[in-house]
Order: sequence, then structure tokens, then C-alpha cells
Amino acid sequence: MKKTVSKWEIVWIVLSSIVGLTGIVLAILGIVADYLPVKASENFLSGSESYFEGIFRLSFTWAGAILVIAAALIAAIFLSYFASKADREKERVIRREQRKRILEEEGEAAPDAEKVPSPNAE
Repeated sequence: MKKTVSKWEIVWIVLSSIVGLTGIVLAILGIVADYLPVKASENFLSGSESYFEGIFRLSFTWAGAILVIAAALIAAIFLSYFASKADREKERVIRREQRKRILEEEGEAAPDAEKVPSPNAE
């Protein structure tokens, strides 16, 4: 069976990766802003963090942690969904092969997909 990755799976992988990477960058910036060994007046990250807190009511570190958790949840949800979708497809192929084998053992020729008449055809 050929393994393929759908376009939607790639979209969700990229989206959760971007959210997670943004969270990691924000968390690192928050830690650096807290422990940067310069005077408070020269700490440009501390000023940026206070501006960020004014808008979002969160520090860089907390916003980064929230984004990393959100990315992990997004990844868990889409990985679960696409894994179950792949399992359903695999089981469908296995059932089809079993039915085909049973028909061949009984002496009947397995019908080709192209030769099977449509129920709506008259």
C-alpha cells in the first residue's frame, strides 16, 4: 500500500509547527528579557515585553507557554484524526482483498470494478 500525505495534513503540520515555533521564540525572549545583564533603561526586550503585556495582558514567557501547549493540542488532534483515517483506509483494502480471495476460492471470478453495472443504469 502506498503511503501518501494529504495536502490538509501538510497544512496542519505547518500550522502547528509555526504556532509552536512562535511560542518557543516568545518564551526564550521572555527569559532573556528577565535575565539580560544590562541596566533596565537599556534593556530593549523589557520595554517590548511591557508593551506586549499592555496589549495581551501576558508576559512573553506565559504567551510562549500557551502557544506551545496550543501547538501540541493541535498536533495531537490532527495526528489522531489522520491516523484513524489511514487505519480505516487500510482496513477497507484488507476487507476488499479478503472478499476477493473468498470469491476466487468459491470458483467465481472476482468482478472487475469497470465491469460491475451501476444500480442506476438501465
